[in-house]
Amino acid sequence: MITQESLKSQIIKALWELIIEGKIMPNEPMREIQLSELLNISRTPLREAFQQLEWEGIVVSEARKGYRLAQFSEADILEIYPLRAKLESFALELSGVPTKKVLDELNAINLKLLNTKSPKEVVELDERWHLLLISNCPNKRLLKMIKTLHLQSQRYEYAYMAMKKTVEKSSNQHENIIHQLQNGQLLKATELLAENNVVGMDALINWLKSNYKIT
Repeated sequence: MITQESLKSQIIKALWELIIEGKIMPNEPMREIQLSELLNISRTPLREAFQQLEWEGIVVSEARKGYRLAQFSEADILEIYPLRAKLESFALELSGVPTKKVLDELNAINLKLLNTKSPKEVVELDERWHLLLISNCPNKRLLKMIKTLHLQSQRYEYAYMAMKKTVEKSSNQHENIIHQLQNGQLLKATELLAENNVVGMDALINWLKSNYKIT
């Protein structure tokens, strides 16, 4: 049976696909009538999905105008990625050194990340790698905050992860983090994880400035 909560999750997933595919552009209105018809749903659960996305910073609402997809922002990038770096490093510190099984899985994901040609798959694999790395963190509130930051950064990542040099650099950093953990060097791994979270940030800002009017 599909619950109201799972329905909202399905709608959010469908909206994400439209955003990723460029069918809804930054600063573009999220038209309720057209979207409800496209997704074959009523407008009430659609609005609930919008409210969730607004809380996550993906869409913004305006009085008497409805919702629109949030504009790309340099300020967002400069806030989200350094914060991810701090929180993920702390989460890894709390998690401790992963088991051999987890380290092997991290290696396998990283290999797929390096070899895939799909920007969408790159983003999905990179997120999977990061969340698996800190999956043993006992602080659930911290993990929830990190997952929210991942959602907020995903739109940007679909833009810059298509750049092969960034993918290669990120993958090499992943490999080094795994190597440090295999040697029991947890502190060094947390430092490298912080660096990995901000890799490509300048390149991303420059890319957006050349393709979008960001502020």
